[in-house]
Amino acid sequence: MINYKILTEASGSLTSGFLLNAIRESGHICVASDIDARTHAYCLSDEFVLAPSKHDPQLWSKMEDILLSKNIDIVIPSFDETLEGWALRKQYFLDKGIHVILSPYETVKKCIDKWDTYQLFLSLGIPTPKTSLDYEYPLVKPRT
Repeated sequence: MINYKILTEASGSLTSGFLLNAIRESGHICVASDIDARTHAYCLSDEFVLAPSKHDPQLWSKMEDILLSKNIDIVIPSFDETLEGWALRKQYFLDKGIHVILSPYETVKKCIDKWDTYQLFLSLGIPTPKTSLDYEYPLVKPRT
């Protein structure tokens, strides 16, 4: 069996522990990343890398350097603010031998916006709670 090095993004999130354990249990090497090393992912992963901030103007060149220097085979993005960037760069990273596990850009773009997602679900007949851009309902969430 081939052991892949799989990087998870924003590994300090609540759901990352499950993902890191699943990667390890499947026989692969889990590499956690986050902007802060003081997170459970630092202890749960085989390797940990400090990621640049989403505001860093060199974000993508720094991520590329990390991926190449750590010999990452697969990236599993999960940070909402960078999903579009990863989706736009899927082919770029694939050309370097790094698989980014993420839906196509058009899908990410549509689903990052809750209103657009709601409209899509309605058009496909998928049951979804009634939603409005006006303040008609007691639960109010940001659009993105």
